[in-house]
Amino acid sequence: MSLTASANNQLDSLLEFICIELQLTDTQFKLAEDRYKAIGNCLSKPGNLLSVYSPEIYPQGSLKIGTPVKPVGRDEYDLDIVCEFTKLDPLTNRIEAKSLLHAVWDILYSNEIYRDIIELKRRCVRINYKGDFHLDVLPACPNIIEGGTNIVIPDKSENGGHGAWKNSNPKGYAKWFETRATVSEVILKAAEPLPFPVAVNRKPPLKLAVQLLKRWRDVFFNKYPSQIAPDSIVLTTLAAKAYKGEPHVTDAFSEIITQICEWIDNSPIPLYVTNPANDSELLSDKWIINPADIYLQACAFVV
Repeated sequence: MSLTASANNQLDSLLEFICIELQLTDTQFKLAEDRYKAIGNCLSKPGNLLSVYSPEIYPQGSLKIGTPVKPVGRDEYDLDIVCEFTKLDPLTNRIEAKSLLHAVWDILYSNEIYRDIIELKRRCVRINYKGDFHLDVLPACPNIIEGGTNIVIPDKSENGGHGAWKNSNPKGYAKWFETRATVSEVILKAAEPLPFPVAVNRKPPLKLAVQLLKRWRDVFFNKYPSQIAPDSIVLTTLAAKAYKGEPHVTDAFSEIITQICEWIDNSPIPLYVTNPANDSELLSDKWIINPADIYLQACAFVV
């Protein structure tokens, strides 16, 4: 299908309007920033068990790269932050993955602000701010062996429920994604520690395409079990790899879908998607754990 320049511009404008509706509002962003900082203060407060390890809080995922999407049927955004204990080495300090996760839980639970709104998850502690968003706090330690911005994170479901360390690199991933997003753009540098939300009309087409892809996923799988829908990080990675610098969101979205379909058709089942900043981190791990039909259902919305 070919579009005239006028029709292309009109469709771009329509898709941008959709992305505006998916954004965090300024009020929600300020609230997330305040709560993000408060969590950091709680975990670094002198006297608690982990404060001596110099915790550093930073955003990851959609909050970091600017691709959050308002969920279908509810008002809560899913936002992710990392709490990296920069002076804690699991090897020399002999701390187990599951122990660190529970230690973070204990510190937050001991604070009356969080006691009734926290939930222990597989790799993180979730703080539920009803009606606005929930923040997933992911404990982490430096990966001394691989160095750089590589980290290890706990997964309490591994090793027969005893827990294990998993490789990750959210900072490296964000840097890779920003590079992909600016293939044909002037690089937009995000402010630390929490990137200020960028207006939709100033976002690179890749970021808008990712938001639209995730929204399409949410609508398509709204009535399916949650484990079937492909994870946002998988969709984001595939989209960034497929993006070729198209200057319009319509062209970018079309090319991304076409490329993903080709990969699905020509790749082994299931499709392996790793972190471009750390190949040892398998982002599509639930497709390995679950039966092949789950993977096929997950692919259905793009093929």
